[in-house]
Amino acid sequence: MPDSRFVFSDSLSVEDFLRLRAEVDWIALPVEQAQAGLDNTFACISVSVDGETVGMARMLWDGCYCAFLTDVVVSGKYRHNGLATEMVQRLIDRLRAEKKDGWYIKLYLMAAHGRESFYEKFGLYARPSGEEGAGMNMWL
Repeated sequence: MPDSRFVFSDSLSVEDFLRLRAEVDWIALPVEQAQAGLDNTFACISVSVDGETVGMARMLWDGCYCAFLTDVVVSGKYRHNGLATEMVQRLIDRLRAEKKDGWYIKLYLMAAHGRESFYEKFGLYARPSGEEGAGMNMWL
Protein backbone atom coordinates (compact mmCIF):
# COMPACT_ATOMS: atom_id res chain seq x y z
CA MET A 1 0.00 0.00 0.00
CA PRO A 2 1.41 3.43 -0.94
CA ASP A 3 2.11 5.88 1.84
CA SER A 4 -0.57 8.15 3.33
CA ARG A 5 0.30 11.23 1.27
CA PHE A 6 -1.53 9.60 -1.66
CA VAL A 7 -5.33 9.92 -1.70
CA PHE A 8 -7.39 7.50 -3.81
CA SER A 9 -10.78 8.42 -5.22
CA ASP A 10 -13.49 6.70 -7.28
CA SER A 11 -13.84 9.74 -9.53
CA LEU A 12 -11.84 11.42 -12.26
CA SER A 13 -12.44 14.76 -13.96
CA VAL A 14 -12.31 14.99 -17.73
CA GLU A 15 -9.58 17.62 -17.41
CA ASP A 16 -7.36 15.30 -15.37
CA PHE A 17 -8.16 12.39 -17.70
CA LEU A 18 -7.02 14.38 -20.75
CA ARG A 19 -3.96 15.83 -18.96
CA LEU A 20 -2.72 12.43 -17.81
CA ARG A 21 -3.25 10.97 -21.29
CA ALA A 22 -1.22 13.84 -22.75
CA GLU A 23 1.61 13.21 -20.24
CA VAL A 24 2.15 9.76 -21.74
CA ASP A 25 1.76 10.97 -25.34
CA TRP A 26 -1.51 9.16 -26.03
CA ILE A 27 -3.73 10.42 -28.83
CA ALA A 28 -5.60 13.62 -27.94
CA LEU A 29 -9.36 13.23 -27.63
CA PRO A 30 -12.06 15.89 -27.93
CA VAL A 31 -13.49 16.82 -24.50
CA GLU A 32 -16.96 15.54 -25.45
CA GLN A 33 -15.56 12.14 -26.46
CA ALA A 34 -13.43 11.89 -23.31
CA GLN A 35 -16.42 12.76 -21.10
CA ALA A 36 -18.54 10.12 -22.85
CA GLY A 37 -15.85 7.56 -22.06
CA LEU A 38 -15.82 8.54 -18.39
CA ASP A 39 -19.62 8.51 -18.24
CA ASN A 40 -19.69 4.95 -19.62
CA THR A 41 -16.96 3.60 -17.35
CA PHE A 42 -17.89 0.77 -14.97
CA ALA A 43 -15.29 1.90 -12.44
CA CYS A 44 -12.46 4.39 -12.34
CA ILE A 45 -9.94 5.32 -9.76
CA SER A 46 -7.63 8.26 -9.44
CA VAL A 47 -4.86 9.12 -7.04
CA SER A 48 -3.81 12.57 -5.94
CA VAL A 49 -1.12 14.14 -3.85
CA ASP A 50 -1.48 17.65 -2.43
CA GLY A 51 -4.70 18.08 -4.43
CA GLU A 52 -3.12 17.24 -7.79
CA THR A 53 -4.31 14.14 -9.66
CA VAL A 54 -1.20 12.10 -10.47
CA GLY A 55 -2.67 8.76 -11.54
CA MET A 56 -5.73 7.09 -13.02
CA ALA A 57 -7.09 3.75 -14.16
CA ARG A 58 -10.43 2.71 -15.63
CA MET A 59 -12.38 -0.49 -16.09
CA LEU A 60 -15.11 -1.14 -18.61
CA TRP A 61 -17.55 -4.02 -18.06
CA ASP A 62 -20.56 -5.09 -20.08
CA GLY A 63 -22.31 -6.65 -17.06
CA CYS A 64 -21.88 -10.08 -18.63
CA TYR A 65 -18.48 -11.72 -18.99
CA CYS A 66 -16.29 -9.12 -20.74
CA ALA A 67 -14.31 -6.57 -18.75
CA PHE A 68 -11.50 -4.36 -20.03
CA LEU A 69 -8.81 -2.62 -18.00
CA THR A 70 -7.60 0.59 -19.61
CA ASP A 71 -5.95 3.97 -19.10
CA VAL A 72 -3.54 2.96 -16.33
CA VAL A 73 -1.32 6.04 -15.99
CA VAL A 74 0.88 7.47 -13.24
CA SER A 75 2.68 10.80 -13.67
CA GLY A 76 6.41 10.35 -14.19
CA LYS A 77 7.73 11.66 -10.87
CA TYR A 78 5.26 9.51 -8.89
CA ARG A 79 6.00 6.20 -10.58
CA HIS A 80 7.50 3.34 -8.55
CA ASN A 81 5.45 4.20 -5.46
CA GLY A 82 2.99 1.31 -5.88
CA LEU A 83 0.25 3.59 -7.22
CA ALA A 84 -0.50 1.66 -10.42
CA THR A 85 -0.49 -1.61 -8.50
CA GLU A 86 -2.93 -0.22 -5.93
CA MET A 87 -5.27 1.24 -8.57
CA VAL A 88 -5.36 -1.95 -10.64
CA GLN A 89 -5.91 -4.11 -7.56
CA ARG A 90 -8.77 -1.89 -6.40
CA LEU A 91 -10.45 -2.15 -9.81
CA ILE A 92 -10.05 -5.94 -9.90
CA ASP A 93 -11.46 -6.14 -6.36
CA ARG A 94 -14.45 -4.00 -7.41
CA LEU A 95 -15.14 -6.31 -10.36
CA ARG A 96 -14.84 -9.39 -8.11
CA ALA A 97 -17.33 -7.81 -5.68
CA GLU A 98 -19.89 -7.48 -8.51
CA LYS A 99 -19.41 -11.06 -9.71
CA LYS A 100 -22.25 -13.35 -8.69
CA ASP A 101 -21.77 -17.00 -7.68
CA GLY A 102 -21.34 -19.17 -10.75
CA TRP A 103 -20.46 -16.24 -13.02
CA TYR A 104 -17.32 -16.09 -15.15
CA ILE A 105 -15.77 -12.79 -16.12
CA LYS A 106 -12.81 -12.44 -18.46
CA LEU A 107 -10.62 -9.40 -17.90
CA TYR A 108 -8.90 -8.07 -21.01
CA LEU A 109 -6.28 -5.38 -21.51
CA MET A 110 -3.81 -4.17 -24.09
CA ALA A 111 -0.53 -3.70 -22.24
CA ALA A 112 1.91 -1.13 -23.54
CA HIS A 113 4.91 -2.81 -25.12
CA GLY A 114 7.30 -3.98 -22.43
CA ARG A 115 4.77 -3.54 -19.61
CA GLU A 116 3.29 -7.06 -19.74
CA SER A 117 5.16 -8.24 -16.65
CA PHE A 118 3.44 -5.57 -14.52
CA TYR A 119 0.05 -7.19 -15.20
CA GLU A 120 1.25 -10.76 -14.73
CA LYS A 121 1.39 -10.27 -10.94
CA PHE A 122 -2.42 -9.91 -11.00
CA GLY A 123 -2.83 -13.21 -12.85
CA LEU A 124 -3.12 -11.83 -16.37
CA TYR A 125 -1.02 -13.45 -19.08
CA ALA A 126 0.39 -12.33 -22.40
CA ARG A 127 -1.23 -13.45 -25.62
CA PRO A 128 -0.75 -15.29 -27.80
CA SER A 129 -0.61 -18.25 -25.49
CA GLY A 130 -1.35 -21.95 -25.78
CA GLU A 131 -5.02 -21.69 -26.78
CA GLU A 132 -5.56 -17.98 -27.36
CA GLY A 133 -4.35 -15.81 -30.21
CA ALA A 134 -2.87 -12.33 -30.08
CA GLY A 135 -4.83 -9.39 -28.78
CA MET A 136 -5.85 -7.21 -31.71
CA ASN A 137 -7.12 -3.71 -32.30
CA MET A 138 -7.67 -1.07 -34.98
CA TRP A 139 -8.22 2.68 -35.08
CA LEU A 140 -11.30 4.09 -36.86
